Amino acid sequence: MKPERAFIAERAAAQHCPELLRRGPLPAELLKLFERAGERLAKSLTAALAPLLGEDAPRIDPTPARELRADELAEGCAKLGA
Repeated sequence: MKPERAFIAERAAAQHCPELLRRGPLPAELLKLFERAGERLAKSLTAALAPLLGEDAPRIDPTPARELRADELAEGCAKLGA
């Protein structure tokens, strides 16, 4: 099948940077990253809530990151929304 006309690009093709093309982290690596993010969030929340609680900083213990199936995640989210 021949095209009716010559192909002309509408715009320049994307030139993706190496950061977008590299392999993403493995699940085990993601768990470590999520744990660090949880620890940073807990520290930030502690500092932000301290003035609201009479300068007594609350104790926030982040739960260790773990791998979940989709149904387990949905169940946990439902409990948060209740």
